[in-house]
Amino acid sequence: MSAIATALKHMRADGMDSDAIVAAVAEMEREMTPGADHAAEKRREWDHEGMRKQRNCALSGGNRWKSGGR
Repeated sequence: MSAIATALKHMRADGMDSDAIVAAVAEMEREMTPGADHAAEKRREWDHEGMRKQRNCALSGGNRWKSGGR
């Protein structure tokens, strides 16, 4: 059983009304997702930045590994 399902079971057993249960579940979902969303967003930013650098390097005809002024 998931954490939210277990919490719902306890909330119903304690006699919480439906509006309070909905609010509690919404709060639990907000607390559970930001870390995952933040990590995925950072990976996307990193991937896009890497692709942008590769594209710019290819368009300029340069070799990013040998562009040290030698």
